[in-house]
Amino acid sequence: MKTQPFSRKKKQLRQIALELHQAIMLEKGNISPKIEQLILQIRRLTRELMNVFSQAELKKVLGATALFVGLGVTTTQAQVAFTGPITHPFGLDTVNGVAIPTFADLDGDGDFDMLVGSYYGVLQYHENIGQDTAPNFAPGIINPFGLVSTYYLAFPAFVDLDGDGDFDLMVGEYYGHFQFFENTGTATAPAFAAPLKNPFNLTPNYGWASPTFGDLDGDGDLDLLAGEYYGNMNYFENTGTATSPSFAAPQKLPFGIDSTYLFAFPALGDIDLDGDLDLLVGEYYGDFKFFENQGSVTAPQFGPSSTNPFNLHVVSQISFPAFVDLDADGDLDLMVGDYDSLGFLNYWENQLPIPISRAPQIARLPLKIFPNPCTDFLGLQSSEAISEVEIMDIQGRTLLKLDSPEEKIDLRNLPAGPYLLRATGRNKEISIQKLVKK
Repeated sequence: MKTQPFSRKKKQLRQIALELHQAIMLEKGNISPKIEQLILQIRRLTRELMNVFSQAELKKVLGATALFVGLGVTTTQAQVAFTGPITHPFGLDTVNGVAIPTFADLDGDGDFDMLVGSYYGVLQYHENIGQDTAPNFAPGIINPFGLVSTYYLAFPAFVDLDGDGDFDLMVGEYYGHFQFFENTGTATAPAFAAPLKNPFNLTPNYGWASPTFGDLDGDGDLDLLAGEYYGNMNYFENTGTATSPSFAAPQKLPFGIDSTYLFAFPALGDIDLDGDLDLLVGEYYGDFKFFENQGSVTAPQFGPSSTNPFNLHVVSQISFPAFVDLDADGDLDLMVGDYDSLGFLNYWENQLPIPISRAPQIARLPLKIFPNPCTDFLGLQSSEAISEVEIMDIQGRTLLKLDSPEEKIDLRNLPAGPYLLRATGRNKEISIQKLVKK
């Protein structure tokens, strides 16, 4: 039976979330330096686990603290800005002609390793021999761990499609086919099986299949968005499960997405930290198109594209973007490969200004709860209408949820102890308060 080190990291995430929950209660909802540090640790772990567990599963682990971390909570727009690029950072060198990067912690040591697709379908592995905050990449190894070259060009994407706790690999090809390499090793010692062509009911793209994965519909499994020749993008909804995927027929340019110029190389990520997945697409002539998700975690809707936002600018010929938090500061940085005679890699650091916590940016609901501590009944007093009240235990589990609550809440069925009360107003204002029942 395979070991699952990511289960250990999931437990670590749950433990830090409990610690954050306790700190929030002690600070009565105020944001202390300790709370900011815990939020940073949680963000780092969630970024690392995003392609192993769905966003819905991570929200379940985080419980009530998801509100403070920013996972699944709509907030004001974060002011994203990238600095760079730095060419061949962290000890990296040129790749043969074309460089198409993807990242995962393949050896389970807590930092992100890199795999680069290239000409003739070659896959080049660079182990991160540095630290999670200071990466340093070893020289490339061609087709390690049982991997084999695909046809002419390799567009790789790491993803845990079978839910066994290690990273599998999906590789798009020149003629639009998908090759799936199942990781039959472990999360610390990968070994890839022979590739399966167009598995899980996938149908080929029209040339240059460039995959990226994310739980776009919030149902707990990972969906596929694939760019293709002529700038179109196809959405393959995962109608299976988190452990047994099955992809529906592709939808072309869904959710308001528009085509890019000639080629499309998409990367999904929550770049503005508002809890849903945004889209950055590399295209011909080295430009970037950004589509902000103005919908939600369960119903994405992308706004009009903007070209080269956030201080990004043209790289050589074609841009292949990949999101990754290489400096462990809780936001998504950007590694960009390009297509020319040398195969450069360019690094853009995300200088997203903290506040780390999203909670201070949420509109505050004026609410008084009394008495506190209480016994059997709790009073609510607010100048605004309250649409919902949740009472959660120290583990973040919702024990009581009331829509349009009365001014007095019956708590007789709750045992004595500390709780967290979250009230939501009609206009989505939030109040989070510590509650003690005697």
